[in-house]
Amino acid sequence: MQMKMIVLLALFTSASFILAEDIPVENLKDVVMKELHNVKVQVAMECAAVYPVENSTIRQIMTHDGIPDNQEVKCWLSCVLRNMGIINNGKVDWKKAIELNKMVLKSDEDKVKIDQIFEICKKEVEQDEDECQLAYNIAICKFKYGKELELPNGTWEE
Repeated sequence: MQMKMIVLLALFTSASFILAEDIPVENLKDVVMKELHNVKVQVAMECAAVYPVENSTIRQIMTHDGIPDNQEVKCWLSCVLRNMGIINNGKVDWKKAIELNKMVLKSDEDKVKIDQIFEICKKEVEQDEDECQLAYNIAICKFKYGKELELPNGTWEE
């Protein structure tokens, strides 16, 4: 819940900044994307403080270079997805996953791919009582079909 407030505050602050600075509407998406990236970095680092994951591993995951199969990484992923509102009380909010992923994609073609990827993952990812395993399964599915559909890799700049 706290992270949802941070995301909303970041987006509200961005909108206020844009209005105050008279930034053209066409630049709005870039500003929002940057703010969302900043929130993603903050969440990743906060979760790494609880579930010790190396920065190089975080970069590997965020740039879609692979996901190590170990419990710390799985629980770190769970923490990130919970704080971003994608996992709530052990349930996946697929709509939220799609919305957040679309916010960082530039092309309409890639946004259609995200819809396709998560429709597949919704069917393939079984509900798991272990939230760490659930988060890992979601990420593995997204990476697998993201590669197949040639979705651009993620970015990571601290």
